[in-house]
Amino acid sequence: MRILSDRMAEQGSRQDRGSHVTELESCLAGLAVAAWRDYRLWGRFFELFHGAMRWIQFPERQWPRGGEATIMPDNNRGCVVWLTGLPASGKSTLARALAAKLHVRGRSEVLDGDDIRAHLSRELGFSRADRETQVLRIAFVAQLLARNDVFVAVAAISPFREARDRARAMIGRMLEVYVATPLDECVRRDPKGLYARAIAGDLRDFTGIGQPYEPPLEPDVILDTSTMATDECISRIMTKLHTLGYLCVGRHWDNGAPVRGRGQSRTIRST
Repeated sequence: MRILSDRMAEQGSRQDRGSHVTELESCLAGLAVAAWRDYRLWGRFFELFHGAMRWIQFPERQWPRGGEATIMPDNNRGCVVWLTGLPASGKSTLARALAAKLHVRGRSEVLDGDDIRAHLSRELGFSRADRETQVLRIAFVAQLLARNDVFVAVAAISPFREARDRARAMIGRMLEVYVATPLDECVRRDPKGLYARAIAGDLRDFTGIGQPYEPPLEPDVILDTSTMATDECISRIMTKLHTLGYLCVGRHWDNGAPVRGRGQSRTIRST
């Protein structure tokens, strides 16, 4: 009887252990199912966490250069280079060349006034009020890009000082570049034939002919593409960006090779 009692007790203990194991397996299976169902939620959480890490600013970082570690501030944040000048003065050419130069330091974009008008300002004309609205729209897009660490090259006539000043106030980190190519040279170039039409009276409110252009009083850089090559112009802009602290010289080698991965340089173009 004692032996039978011991065997029954042992069997009961095994059943209890089996019951616990079954309950544990059920619990784990339930957790696995819940995790599988909510994997998108967790994936979104880690995506947001990874994105939030971009905004954590460390005061100093070490970047290897020439075999030695140097401590450099992280100044390669976004900024806006605003090129203003008469039509056909060379603004778009300089903007594209500048974006190509800057893309090794991060993402870069070109905002061309003609393309913005074709896509975002189709309803606007060329009156003073409409031109100011156009400038402010470009400034709004530019500051959105710049605050997300994008280098922005704006090529826009932007003929009125007040609108340009409002754009600078909106953007903050902005370099104003006056492309001071003489009117005679712009008329000679006339790549779209607009000067000829304006002189013939077919185009009203054309900047430089039927509507005045107000040069900047204190631009950060002055360029004349009739006497300066594109590379020289870009070199002066880059030098000024370094001087103002918008670019960190030590973070990249002098030959332009980046320490971190290359970004992308894109231009918003008409289709």
